[in-house]
Amino acid sequence: MKRAMKIVCHNGSRTWSGNENMLALLAEGLRDRGHLVIISCVGGSVVEQRLRSRGFRTSRIRPRGDLDLLSAIRFGRWLRREQPDALLLTSWKRMPVGAWAGKRAGVPRIVARLGIRHTLPKSGLKRLALLRYVDRYTANSDEVRSALLESAPGLSPDRVYLVPNGVPPIPPATNDFRQELHVGPDTRLVLGAGRVEYRKGFDLLIRAFAELDQSDVRLVIAGDDSDSQNERELARSLGLEEHIHWLGHRDDFYDVLHGCDVLALSSRKDSTPGVMLEALSAGIPVVATAVNGVPGALAATEGRPTAGRIVPTEDVPALVEAIQQTLAELGQAGSRTEVARAEGIERARTRFTVARMVEEVEKVLFD
Repeated sequence: MKRAMKIVCHNGSRTWSGNENMLALLAEGLRDRGHLVIISCVGGSVVEQRLRSRGFRTSRIRPRGDLDLLSAIRFGRWLRREQPDALLLTSWKRMPVGAWAGKRAGVPRIVARLGIRHTLPKSGLKRLALLRYVDRYTANSDEVRSALLESAPGLSPDRVYLVPNGVPPIPPATNDFRQELHVGPDTRLVLGAGRVEYRKGFDLLIRAFAELDQSDVRLVIAGDDSDSQNERELARSLGLEEHIHWLGHRDDFYDVLHGCDVLALSSRKDSTPGVMLEALSAGIPVVATAVNGVPGALAATEGRPTAGRIVPTEDVPALVEAIQQTLAELGQAGSRTEVARAEGIERARTRFTVARMVEEVEKVLFD
């Protein structure tokens, strides 16, 4: 057991998405291992509310805009008072100024967590700060790690660690979600999950769904849909209002997941989606576009079969075909879908665990 350490995490988002969920899982894991975790975040945001509800101490003192030198100085002074052993930065836009403040405050180790592909600016103060003041980086996929290193030839690969996302074991369903939708066992439910925004490609999923036979298939969209006007209008224009269920954010998401037949992720740009790993853990077949960590999570490797179907980004016909094939093979012993289902469960159990993620990040922070 390592000695208890003190870590400050920073997150600059006003909304809750996969990055914030991974931060919460990581923070809980570090706390369970005896470390003190304090989180700097946006005051009054859903991020602050949910972290506090999980028992974390939060602070509204944080670095703001790149030109807001006063907030950076204030953040540095706060860090100097707190005297953490490490600072974990999880928001790309605030990493340069956050790292500068941390180094100015004398924080022994500054670590930046990358969840999606980022490249360092070609020149300027931001590039200088990221190279000089960030001691180590963690990347959740090979694609994210490679993109960072390619943009910074002077950055030693030894400073960039591959730490895959992790998800907890998915508990059994507590309620029959299908009853809520008034659908029977013969109706197939295709699930799209995540915050409804352009980069998540829900418009592509809706267009793909329009090409399916809707007589016994429904599309379920779960996640923050406060900015879904364009996607809803698209669904109306395609005559799909009666075939799409917009759920918004759900606290009982695992019940929703268990009630669906396939998870379809149509992202244009994404991380290693946590919801994809949750689906693997729950034994829900996955169709996903080839963004960032998806190939590493789903593709065949080392003599092992695929754990899901991967399609090119923004390729609606390929998405349609993959969903159709997955639905057609459900329950067929030995089919590609059923083999992938079993492989996904195994990968979630061995490769994408919270315990493994926490242990590896702990080493990066404190070793």
